[in-house]
Formats: sequence, C-alpha cells, structure tokens
Amino acid sequence: MQNFRNIFVEVYAKDDTPYGQRIIVYGLLYNLFQEFNLLEKVKRRNDDYSGYIAKCRHLLESAIFEMTLFIPASYENILALLLAVGILLLVLF
Repeated sequence: MQNFRNIFVEVYAKDDTPYGQRIIVYGLLYNLFQEFNLLEKVKRRNDDYSGYIAKCRHLLESAIFEMTLFIPASYENILALLLAVGILLLVLF
C-alpha cells in the first residue's frame, strides 16, 4: 500500500502499463468504492458509487483478459492475481 499512489499515477499517466499494475489499481478502487457504497453516511451518493463500481469492474476484467498465460513471478503480478481471483469469486458467487 505504500507505493499504491505511485502505481496509481503510473497507470493513469501512461498508456502502456503492465497488466499487473492495472489489476492492482482497478481492483483496489473497486473494493474501495464497494466499501463506500455500503456506508450509511454516504447513502445519498450511492448512484455515483455504483457507476464507479461498474467502471472499475469493467476495467479490471479488461486487464485480466489481456494477461498472458506465462507471466513473470514478481510481487506485483502475484498480488494482482490474488486480488483478481478474490474479486472475481465475490462477483460470481
């Protein structure tokens, strides 16, 4: 989480970022918006959060489908795979 800001800036500043970084950013944003959507204090903005959730889910799924079968075993790629599997399991079940 310490370098989440740096990864976030890289994903939105560059056009060609690794899919691992994109999965991390979109996955964390998806989870964050899901949490905000459940808070009672921000019920008036739930429509906004629902739109953000749908957009992050679409971007996350796009990044997952762009992955290749053989990826390098780096910390970012492993974190991205774990995050993607967790989110996809929540969405499917």
